[in-house]
Amino acid sequence: MALASQKGKNLIRLLLRSWPVALLLVCLAVIIFRASRPDSNVTIDVLDIGQGDAILVQDGFTQMLIDGGPDASVLGQLGDAMPFFDHTIEVMVLTHPHADHYAGLIAVLARYRVKQVLVASRHGDGREYDNFEKAVIDEGAKLSEVGAGDSFLFGARTNFKVLWPPEAGVERTKILAMDDRNMSSVVLRMDTVGGAALLTGDATPEVERALVASGVDLRADFLKVAHHGSRYSSTLPFLQKVRPSYAAISVGVGNSYGHPAWMVIRRLESLGAGVFRTDQDGAVRVKFSPDGIEVSKKGKKAAPVKRFNK
Repeated sequence: MALASQKGKNLIRLLLRSWPVALLLVCLAVIIFRASRPDSNVTIDVLDIGQGDAILVQDGFTQMLIDGGPDASVLGQLGDAMPFFDHTIEVMVLTHPHADHYAGLIAVLARYRVKQVLVASRHGDGREYDNFEKAVIDEGAKLSEVGAGDSFLFGARTNFKVLWPPEAGVERTKILAMDDRNMSSVVLRMDTVGGAALLTGDATPEVERALVASGVDLRADFLKVAHHGSRYSSTLPFLQKVRPSYAAISVGVGNSYGHPAWMVIRRLESLGAGVFRTDQDGAVRVKFSPDGIEVSKKGKKAAPVKRFNK
């Protein structure tokens, strides 16, 4: 009886000594959970992956990765932008088969569970692109070809429309056969709570002219500037149709192409757009809420902008 009593006292002493540690562990768990929860709003992250493109769209726990940059550096960016316990990417989009857009996707397919891959049915050359195609097959992701007229619901609040390349037919066949792979870049329009975005890949001036001539709705609050701010894209007639409040340029520090071109930045600013660039600002986050959109770079927020009037 005395032995049982002594064991009970020892247990009480142990509990009294250990409760601060237990409380600390609970507090840390709460902090980690809150910090890793997805934003309650829809977000676009233009990731800082050097000279290339990688864009993450999130609606709750649902993610879409559009391009993956030139190498595995995209993994670190995804780790910062996604909840640490979420290892699934519902949709992956390859806009076109240039290595600065697809090479990083190989590492993503190896690290994350990817459910669906969207492409424009344009094959790349060389062993590295073969490795991308093999990674998609090994992952078991559903592979789908997309074109103008396709649309799909993403998450609970977001709708995507494919604006380019053309739908199946003679024009699409011609576009996909061109030497310039940028001509086949997938262009996406995103409509969600509080605003719209236009994501352009490496669309060429010819693509921009075709989109303007088509009469499709190009107006958007946020624009991912085509082709890293190349002087050959972002033509004024196209930008006048989009009239973005904010624009982001995915570009590498000191790149050999001279991206972004000063005239592209001048055109955007002349239309009243706030311009962000990953070589200077790092990763750029665009947050969509019922009040409009808000853009942040390195934790610094720009003023919210109300949704445009159609």
